[in-house]
Amino acid sequence: MEAVLEKAKDLGVKGAKEFVTLNANNVSFSGGDQGGVYKTLDISQSILENILLGKIRRLDNLQKKIEDQNRIDDQTYMKSNQSYKSSLNYMLLYKSQYDEKIGDDIYIIETIFIK
Repeated sequence: MEAVLEKAKDLGVKGAKEFVTLNANNVSFSGGDQGGVYKTLDISQSILENILLGKIRRLDNLQKKIEDQNRIDDQTYMKSNQSYKSSLNYMLLYKSQYDEKIGDDIYIIETIFIK
């Protein structure tokens, strides 16, 4: 599966999204729980900076920040007469994997793409 993942990364955002949709969550392909489940999230520049600085360390906090950013984008769009433009210009490819030591899922960022 690693070769397919690397090829998907080489193809960029489109390749990563296709990988997640077509391959990553197929239990027979990914080897079940051992391989992890891959997903993507769209994020903004400020959210990316907070991740890199270690200010966002939990998936639930990240999802809350994304919701807040979407709300801000919506309000900005409604106040202007311009076409809608999301500030979520980056995409994370990450996987969830069960960690027996802590008895819970951990989330590992595989790659960060510029959209």
